[in-house]
Amino acid sequence: MTSTTCDLTAMAHDLTSTTCDLAFMTYDLAPVTHYLVSMTCDLASMTHDLTSRICDLTAIISQLHQTSRHRRRFAIRAQVLSENNFGGVDALLRGLVSMFAQSADRFVTDRLTDHLFEDVSKPRSGLDLVSMNIQRGRDHGLNGYNAYREFCGLKKATSFSDLEGEIDDENTRNKLASVYDHVDDIDLFTGGLSERPLPGALIGPTFGCIIGEQFRRLRQCDRYWYETSNLIARFTLAQLGEIRKVTFGKVICDNSDNIPTIHPNVMSMPDDVLNARISCSSLGTINLKYWTESTSCDV
Repeated sequence: MTSTTCDLTAMAHDLTSTTCDLAFMTYDLAPVTHYLVSMTCDLASMTHDLTSRICDLTAIISQLHQTSRHRRRFAIRAQVLSENNFGGVDALLRGLVSMFAQSADRFVTDRLTDHLFEDVSKPRSGLDLVSMNIQRGRDHGLNGYNAYREFCGLKKATSFSDLEGEIDDENTRNKLASVYDHVDDIDLFTGGLSERPLPGALIGPTFGCIIGEQFRRLRQCDRYWYETSNLIARFTLAQLGEIRKVTFGKVICDNSDNIPTIHPNVMSMPDDVLNARISCSSLGTINLKYWTESTSCDV
């Protein structure tokens, strides 16, 4: 009996000790429990915030999608230029004369290769301008790119590697070789577009040569060219002086409704010192008195 009592006493002591240990553990776990509860609350808050951000992002993506559709429709529907909601032609001109031109490369935007003249209500109804240009060249019987290289004073290529001087991108040359059986087969538009642009230019040497030669012929062979030396058709020196007063900026001002100021050289970026915006009214205007016909001859 005494032994059993001692055993019970020992068990009670152990139980008391265990209870005290559990109490201390519970006390020690209280901060952890509080921290876990706090983390759960923070996680709930983060989840709510994330959900909100996802909703915002969804709205932004939806807006971008709508904007993309509007941009596509703007690029296709010429009539939007006359709609005030889009700012009309004036808004387009203000943007064109105030933005840097993008650098040129051999790539063409999908707005022209997939969505040209597209009816947005009819999927895949857009045309491909590049394919059309290539086909037009073939329909008109244009010589290949290699022939025009020779015409423009460049070395006539006998292999695709010979194009390295003008088409310096090896990947582009390899792609041309995979599409065309021979270097003579390269279409003019394809080859010209693949060339590295000349310094300060947007096009390479072949296109530059062709465009330059075309403008030279237009200038020298047009008997109505305003600087012609033809004694019957030419302007007087005074008239030429008045014509040369007119700038591209003046033409834009005179043919717009809401462009009160412009920088004189619109083909360059506006600059507060070198190309500052000025009032359209301060730009030079032709004095038409030099075209007045006289009823008598000066002797």
